[in-house]
Amino acid sequence: MRKNSIKLLAVGNSFSVDALQYFYQIASSLGIKYITIGNLYIGSCSLETHLNNLLNKLPKYIYYTNNNGEWIEQQEHTVNDAILEHKWDYISFQQVSSLSGVESSYNETLLQLVDEVKNLFLSKDNPNRNENVKFIWHMTWAYQQNTTHPGFINYNNDQLTMYNNIVSCVQNKILTNKDFSIIIPNATSIQNARTSILGDTLTRDGFHMSYDLGRYITGLMFFKQLTNIPIDNISYSPNGVTEEQKEISIKSVNCAYKNPYQITKIN
Repeated sequence: MRKNSIKLLAVGNSFSVDALQYFYQIASSLGIKYITIGNLYIGSCSLETHLNNLLNKLPKYIYYTNNNGEWIEQQEHTVNDAILEHKWDYISFQQVSSLSGVESSYNETLLQLVDEVKNLFLSKDNPNRNENVKFIWHMTWAYQQNTTHPGFINYNNDQLTMYNNIVSCVQNKILTNKDFSIIIPNATSIQNARTSILGDTLTRDGFHMSYDLGRYITGLMFFKQLTNIPIDNISYSPNGVTEEQKEISIKSVNCAYKNPYQITKIN
């Protein structure tokens, strides 16, 4: 990987759409010249569904790509083709939000999914294989406290219970897995921001990130964790994000970078 280049593939769902919406603009404004993003999207897609789709080469995905600041959408894509499409530097995984804090949903499914992706991408038949690829775990956020999402019942309809369970799953199931090199602690970046004057207002529907501020925070977190490039003086922010909100976003991300599994109050 060149220092001024990022090639990132997300095997995701709507939460990866949120987190990567502004990734290109963030990375570009902070000096990355060559950026390629791929995002495999199925709404509410679980690890189990990703595995089934890969094993059976099912064209079930909307595949979003971005290499010039604009998202392009392709219908009926397979996870297999996306994995083989580029010499990816990073491949990201995440669990469906309703199960993100349920340890039993990780187990053998996650292990098999990572093995299958690794075997496909690192196959000697793949001209784009990259022996230095890093597998990422995207630690997604807890729901807003007033959400009506039916999966909230898995956490006794309590935001902090959901957050703590998500953290526990990462510590017990991801940090113990040698295949994962990087954790993106968006559960913590968002929880940090919620302690500020912003309050519990960062979603558009109780669980998806707001189109401007929520997506900005999660995109900053992705970039910071991948690169360790300082974000303090970033010039870019989406339309609708104020300077004060931008400052809170940067603080929330920097604190999550330093303490990924612990909430920090943002003043």
